[in-house]
Amino acid sequence: MESSVIQLDRKIEALLFMKGEPMGIAELMKLCSVGEGELEMAIAELITRLEAGATRLTRTEDTVALTTKPELYEFLQEVLKLERTEPLTKSQLEVLSIVLYEHPVSAAKVEYVRGVNSRYRIRALMLRGLIERKADENDARVSLYVPTIELLQLLGITDVTRLPDYALIKDKLAAVVQDKH
Repeated sequence: MESSVIQLDRKIEALLFMKGEPMGIAELMKLCSVGEGELEMAIAELITRLEAGATRLTRTEDTVALTTKPELYEFLQEVLKLERTEPLTKSQLEVLSIVLYEHPVSAAKVEYVRGVNSRYRIRALMLRGLIERKADENDARVSLYVPTIELLQLLGITDVTRLPDYALIKDKLAAVVQDKH
């Protein structure tokens, strides 16, 4: 029994790391195909295991999140400041373009179009205030990404339809998605 709990705590950690945001207890039970008792034992194991590291498990009544420890706050703030002042990378520009022309768009769709994991780039663009996350009205488990007003202002446009070749590029992106199916 103990080995399955240890394996389960690693699955929970991996899911939280991959998502990069809080997850509901019910969602974790469903994804891991376990009951509440087994999940609670695995969460307790994960909390213990993370004590020696830089991250910890933060919990509300019905959600958990993988977070950094408070003593690292100042260090991480300095790193984030540097990150926000550096020019956008090619991969960040790709993600930004997809969000601009395909919004609202899920992280999964961005990754599908690019063919690689894009969650770090999405996070970086959110930290810079260029894109924002919105809930998907059809599926509460999915986050959608849209350009911010600040981004449109930086680009000097009043809405995305004023982007260069908006209709053409939007159609080409749709064709890329269709071709991959």
